[in-house]
Amino acid sequence: MKTTHFCMKRCTLGTLCTFVVSMVLGACEPPDMGNPVANPYGVVTINFDSKGADVEAEPSSITIRPPATTLDSLPVPPTRAGYTFVEWNTASDGSGDTFNEETLIRANILLIVYARWEPLKLDVGIAHSAATLTPIKNGEYDERSTSLTVAVSGADVSKAAFDIHLRPVAGLSYEVARDFRENEKTFVVNVRYDGKTAFPEGAANLYVNLKTPEGYEYKGKAQSIPVKVIDGLAKTRPIPVNQTNIGHFNAYARTDGLNRHYRLMQSMELESPESPETSNWTAIGTEEAPFTGSFDGGGQSIYGLSIHRPDDDDQGLFGHISGPKAVIENLRLEGGSVNGRGTVGGVVGRNSEGRVQNCYVSVSSRSEYRDGGTWGYGVGGVVGSNSGTVQNCYVAGEVNGNSGVGGVVGYNTGMVQNCHARADSSGRYNVGGVVGSNSGTVQNCYATGSVYGEIQYTGGVMGVNYGGTVRNCVALNSSVTTAGGQYFIGCIGYSGSPMENNYAGCINIRYDVNRYNLGKPVTSDSTGVDGGYAMAGINPGEYNHPSFWTGTMGWNFDEVWDWSSTAHLPVLRGVASLRVLPIVP
Repeated sequence: MKTTHFCMKRCTLGTLCTFVVSMVLGACEPPDMGNPVANPYGVVTINFDSKGADVEAEPSSITIRPPATTLDSLPVPPTRAGYTFVEWNTASDGSGDTFNEETLIRANILLIVYARWEPLKLDVGIAHSAATLTPIKNGEYDERSTSLTVAVSGADVSKAAFDIHLRPVAGLSYEVARDFRENEKTFVVNVRYDGKTAFPEGAANLYVNLKTPEGYEYKGKAQSIPVKVIDGLAKTRPIPVNQTNIGHFNAYARTDGLNRHYRLMQSMELESPESPETSNWTAIGTEEAPFTGSFDGGGQSIYGLSIHRPDDDDQGLFGHISGPKAVIENLRLEGGSVNGRGTVGGVVGRNSEGRVQNCYVSVSSRSEYRDGGTWGYGVGGVVGSNSGTVQNCYVAGEVNGNSGVGGVVGYNTGMVQNCHARADSSGRYNVGGVVGSNSGTVQNCYATGSVYGEIQYTGGVMGVNYGGTVRNCVALNSSVTTAGGQYFIGCIGYSGSPMENNYAGCINIRYDVNRYNLGKPVTSDSTGVDGGYAMAGINPGEYNHPSFWTGTMGWNFDEVWDWSSTAHLPVLRGVASLRVLPIVP
């Protein structure tokens, strides 16, 4: 479209005036657009409309003068958050022609061109770290809370104010902190586990979405951040215990964690107590609040357990466990001592219908005798008082108490089976190499430690059996001794009910004066092969051969026992490396 411009000039001569007007009007016509020449209008100003930019074009206008018909250079482009500058355009809505250094300036004296923008297409990558949550501290991760990072990177990330959103997950809460750096945006997500919710799959997924500022586009899907939750509420999801968190485990397991399940991940040594009269451990579980979960030792060892609480009952690594789901297993407890008032055991003080199995114990269990009350009652190398099951345990060390003292269990009303006691047991009443006092079942056990009973009911396998069952047991004690008072001494001191298939190869059955020994008078310092009550005698030629144990005793050498070709005695599977001493007649 051409625009007509008028030039006015006063003339005195008509003909001359007409000529001048014609010449001026002709000069005012725009040049032929197909054959541009130097701009006839003189100075032309181009204004650059940046259309809402955060930073305007620099400069925002450029003026050209003849003979120039194009720009030497365009201004520095404007910037706008969330958008990419595309070009200068002759139309405000971007539907016109591109304007650049090659565009001929042949329009109006005042020319306006407009910035054309496109929303920023983000090239965004989200990287994150995983996290693990558990109710107790575990070195790298903490109790019920942890932190993970979400890093956002990509094109123009430094110019964008992102935000992240996480879908809610039952049992987990979180808060987000931001750490914005040049060309990087990092979000720190603090996640907390409520400590109560169960996670049957052992994991939760936090789904992260980016909330982008206006003008930005992020078409990526929600990113999943795996959070492992070890809740300990099932035996298949045990809470790990190691050297780092053993102290916190002790505190948590006897308070909020009485019903949880745990697994020992490494062998560890407890810190030495300040003196023999102090403790480095508090028994887990009491009569009022027993432990009902499980502890899997994983075949690892705990060294140096020291408990000195002579005025308290239910003392051991675990004080009181209760219920069929309460299981302590696969543990080696080495060195140290447990000293309590009554119901004292290396692993468990009192077992109420729980299970203790596959344990090796070489701590000393003691209870000091005091007149009156229940001082020193129920002391065992593994369990002090048992109404559940104790099986597949090997015991060394020393056991000492007043009444109901046994190398494996002090007082038993439950089941004791498949155990080997090399512990040395001593006490006043009801002292036995395997069990002190029994009214439950004891089977498939043998004893090789010494037994000493001061007053009454002393036996190589058992001190006294009150109506319980004793079957398939063997007494191979180094010595069974009593002194003073009324003597009931033998491989079983006394039994009030029939026993089945038990054997004795006891060495050195001793007592100080010639007294009644359940029908068999024994002189002072005498020795005997059977030396006991209702137990058939055997000699080393028999018990040092595996056929006696597999045939006569019927013991299980496929799953429970192995044969030691060094000691010529059975050893429990899983503890074959234990020191099993041969019997020397």
